[in-house]
Amino acid sequence: MGKSSIARILRLLGFPVFDADNEVRKMINSDQSIIKKIVLEFPNSVIHGEIDKEKLADEIYGQSHRLKALEKILHPAVRFQCERFLDNQRSKGSKLVFIDIPLLYETGYDEITDAVWVAWCEPHLRYERVKKRSKISDDRIEKIIEAQLADDVKKHRADRVINTSGKRKETVRFVGKALQDFCNSKEIKDVT
Repeated sequence: MGKSSIARILRLLGFPVFDADNEVRKMINSDQSIIKKIVLEFPNSVIHGEIDKEKLADEIYGQSHRLKALEKILHPAVRFQCERFLDNQRSKGSKLVFIDIPLLYETGYDEITDAVWVAWCEPHLRYERVKKRSKISDDRIEKIIEAQLADDVKKHRADRVINTSGKRKETVRFVGKALQDFCNSKEIKDVT
């Protein structure tokens, strides 16, 4: 959809961004307590003592009860890391921070934010982008989309929808406009 692109733009502008996907990757690769829980719950996803992300995906997508089991392991740990990030940013005096999270509404993060920006792009572009960055099947892409809240619902609930269908320059412009509008509406000073 382009949320990672928006997060990169915000980082380049100097804003702190919490990246939930990156936290999950770190946990799956190096957090022994998380790895142990995943191994116990999903033993078929382990090859040579390491979690095979493809095998894990095979076990969860299209099987909501298995996806919920994984979320029960990961979501509290991600929430903890996000709270640490927010506490750290508060202690630094940061006035504006961002949370880059794929399941924001589904996990209740919208309740702790001042505003929600939803990245959106044309459906055919979503497929193209996913195919370009990873080697997953159309069927897997469909299952991932089915596990998420519908685009129309997210767009309706969002404070701002940022269309990432165009060129990067357009996305940068849309992010700049969203920042300007947000800062003007919240009367935030010295947003750097």
